[in-house]
Amino acid sequence: MEATTLDTEIRELLLGIIQERDQLKTDLEYARAAIVEMESQNIELDRLLSNAHASRQAAYPKLVLATPITSRIGMWECSPSEYPSLTPIEELFRTGQKQRALNGMPSFLKRTDLDNRHRVNGRLLYSALLQSTGSNLRTALLYAEEALQITYEVRHFELAGKANLWRGLCYLSLDEFANAKWCFFLAAHLSGHTTKIKEFIGIVEQQLARLPEKERAVTPDFKFFCSASMEEFVRCTQSNL
Repeated sequence: MEATTLDTEIRELLLGIIQERDQLKTDLEYARAAIVEMESQNIELDRLLSNAHASRQAAYPKLVLATPITSRIGMWECSPSEYPSLTPIEELFRTGQKQRALNGMPSFLKRTDLDNRHRVNGRLLYSALLQSTGSNLRTALLYAEEALQITYEVRHFELAGKANLWRGLCYLSLDEFANAKWCFFLAAHLSGHTTKIKEFIGIVEQQLARLPEKERAVTPDFKFFCSASMEEFVRCTQSNL
């Protein structure tokens, strides 16, 4: 009888060790994906800044760079000089005509004349509009993730932080705090929003601290948008230098 009890205890102990091992492996994969993603974004940003600086130096003094005129609607930043096609919808948003703005989004996204930056920001604006109504948050999340997917497909990594910010805000509204936390981490470099993002990280960490430990992990369907192997990542990085 004692031997049977001992065997049972040993089996339970081994199962516990196996579960802890599996959880550690999962956590390490999350951390690895996040690090690779942030390094990829930083490398691309450095490349773009270097190219922009080189272009300006070559054209100086003939080239005069205009400073984009920006305004804010809550967390959404309007840049009519950079995204003129979005201006009519942003104006409806700014003046409180949210439903008219929402009604105009589907036809806008179907346009075939949009450049890739408008494709990304159009989806993020749609996500922002949906979030501002407090409804259809899953749809808002879908458009934020579509925008993020496009940034990787067309290699506009400088917009990935913005997409992750709006993903994080969706998850925060959905009370999926671990998902929100990772999105905010991946958006932490976003110019003009770093202070606010730190505040959001603090909020979600407070919420996570109130949850049981087993509920503090990201959900199984959470997407890091970073499935490439380290070798592929290094190869892509070298090709951008």
